[in-house]
Amino acid sequence: MRNLLVSFIVLVVLIGCSDSPEKKVVQKSEVYDVEISKPFRDTAIRNIEFHGNVESPKVVQIKNRIDGFVERQYFQDGGYVAKGQLLYKIDDKLLRTELASLQAELQKANVTLANLEITKKRNEKLVAVNVRSQQELDNAQTAYDAQKYAIEAIKANIAKVNANISYTSIFSPISGWVEKSQFNEGAFVSANGTYLTNVYQSNPLYFVSLVPSKISKLKNATVMVDDQNLTANLAYCDPNADISSGLVKCRYEFSSSKKIQINTLGKLFIKTELNSLFIPQTALLQGKTSKVVFIVKDNKAYSKTITIGIWDKNNVEVLSGLDENDQVVVEGVANLRDKAPVKIVSKK
Repeated sequence: MRNLLVSFIVLVVLIGCSDSPEKKVVQKSEVYDVEISKPFRDTAIRNIEFHGNVESPKVVQIKNRIDGFVERQYFQDGGYVAKGQLLYKIDDKLLRTELASLQAELQKANVTLANLEITKKRNEKLVAVNVRSQQELDNAQTAYDAQKYAIEAIKANIAKVNANISYTSIFSPISGWVEKSQFNEGAFVSANGTYLTNVYQSNPLYFVSLVPSKISKLKNATVMVDDQNLTANLAYCDPNADISSGLVKCRYEFSSSKKIQINTLGKLFIKTELNSLFIPQTALLQGKTSKVVFIVKDNKAYSKTITIGIWDKNNVEVLSGLDENDQVVVEGVANLRDKAPVKIVSKK
């Protein structure tokens, strides 16, 4: 009886399960709201704006040429120095003592030379009357010549010491900004070309900016820096452009009556004639190696790889990848995926 009851319960449960309707989960695809705009053509002559910073075209490394202690530093770290301005003084007391000793030695040697010359001339007269031998005259001549060579050696040593003394005064070879000193007053520096500091040329200067390779050959530009609008000329550009952006680093030379700090931020303006397609910058996405936009076709979003050129305020030039009739998504691109259903809520 107990076994029969259990079998009946199991049968009821199975019947109940078989009679339940099958539940199916239907996922509805999300539709993305987007704003679109067609590419537009610009044929105007424009001053294209780029951002960048000031760079020094010449950096001079200040090095020491003589052993000694830094007696004094004559500039302020990070300050401006003029060409020929004294930067460091190395202690020269030992050198000046050596110089004084050599000068005294030279005076003594000159006195000796004068006496040898008198002896030589006396022997010349005595040999002429056969009072002295030729050998004595030859010895006097040899002593006189040797003393002259000794004096020349002393003079050479004096010149060397004077040169070393001159090396204890270290001057700036250019006008510009000087960085922090690597040695404090009282520190010992050796004569093996010890690096003391750098001086950055301040005029003329370079303005460095990333520029589309399409206009990187244009020579004339205007730099706006430190509240000045300054004429600039292309100095040179790096040989290779960035693959993803098409930009190349260029340097434009300019001069200023003001002392402009290195790395000061500013703007570069290049006048060029445009005849290209443009889209709003908001449409751009960065792919793995290139720029990507979404276009709308048959109520779906499709990604397209494009090549860009000039960035002009809120728009960017399209060199390839789009047609003038493409409907480009300019708002709502962040969450889009390829072939996602979209709803156009606005056209610009």
